[in-house]
Amino acid sequence: MKWKEHGSMRAGWLCWFFLLLAPMAMAEEAGIGTIKTVSGNVQVKRGTQIVPAQPGLTLQEADLVQTGAASAVGIILRDKTMLSAGAMSVLQLDKFNFDNKTQQGALQATLRKGRLGVISGAIAKHSPEAVQFRTSTMTLGVRGTEFIIEAQDRGDTP
Repeated sequence: MKWKEHGSMRAGWLCWFFLLLAPMAMAEEAGIGTIKTVSGNVQVKRGTQIVPAQPGLTLQEADLVQTGAASAVGIILRDKTMLSAGAMSVLQLDKFNFDNKTQQGALQATLRKGRLGVISGAIAKHSPEAVQFRTSTMTLGVRGTEFIIEAQDRGDTP
């Protein structure tokens, strides 16, 4: 095989390689965020499916993140909001949308029980009224950059 043919064949393989990666990259874009750290037993409930959480797992709108005893999870959303849920927490990612160009969007999450640390991202910086965290007893609008929420289980948590 001549070098010219070899180079042409390599270019063809590279094209196929990138064509195969494009849908994966688009699927990654469709996610609202990514799990960055996992300690102990952490699961993501997506519809009727339960997925063991692991670093790199892409999260979707409406995902329910549950941590077990002596467990924790670190999440970063597409707008760079950082969430850290402690042991025995149940966090529902109700709504998320974000436009990278305008830095506008909306974030709504419900902490059903447990403890959640939040460092706000671009959405809170550009439109703080579009960020809300709920518990069974309150709704928190975001005007700051870092806060911790704690919620008690009222018996209706899965």
